[in-house]
Amino acid sequence: TVARARASHERPNLVFVLLDTLRADRPSAYGYERPTTPRLAELAARGTLFEEAHASSSWTWPSVASLFTGLAPEQHGVGDAVHSFLPEHLETLAETLQRAGFSTAGWSGSPLIVPAKQFDQGFEFFDASRAGFLRRAELVVPPALDWLERVRGQRFFLYLHLMETHAPYIPLERARRAFAPEVPSDFDAYDMLAWQWDLRRTGFDAAGNARTDAIVPATKRRWVSDLYDACVWSADHW
Repeated sequence: TVARARASHERPNLVFVLLDTLRADRPSAYGYERPTTPRLAELAARGTLFEEAHASSSWTWPSVASLFTGLAPEQHGVGDAVHSFLPEHLETLAETLQRAGFSTAGWSGSPLIVPAKQFDQGFEFFDASRAGFLRRAELVVPPALDWLERVRGQRFFLYLHLMETHAPYIPLERARRAFAPEVPSDFDAYDMLAWQWDLRRTGFDAAGNARTDAIVPATKRRWVSDLYDACVWSADHW
């Protein structure tokens, strides 16, 4: 057993917020011309902003495994749907902090970062989406804030995995009005999931020329881009 620690200015609490599939060129904190991340920009102005950072992989399982362990994908072994379990023998950030007396909890809106894949190692409490179902922040953030109230006298580590910037792009209504007012109300945000697979399969002709216009008209690409900006703002809001 380890006694629970108490936070202080010298020994602060730790909150880890991951915004899934956030493009580096869209936060206003990094110079994007649209005010997509006013709160993150405020945080960056009084904190430390890393001007260059690289994900260890292009998708969720190996990237988060690296964030949790500090290891490259070839070291932790999480690389595809078959090898998607975080090995139990690896030391995770949450396990290290728990042994240091932190109270630990996580909320994941991602259907990939779940206890069934052993990503809850070191967390006393881990609330996750059911396999195949993506959850938005309104189902993730409020219970996490309730947990913070319960442990406010203890030193804590909180992990929040938010999916606002992951397709399909369904922003808060206020953000939609501000960033995507031209997008028709009947536009189906789930269409982009079908386009994604079409672009992968037939996005280039035999000569190597892009077929993007034939698959997704320019107007609809602009709608998707505007909806994405609205989702970035929504994530920043939460």
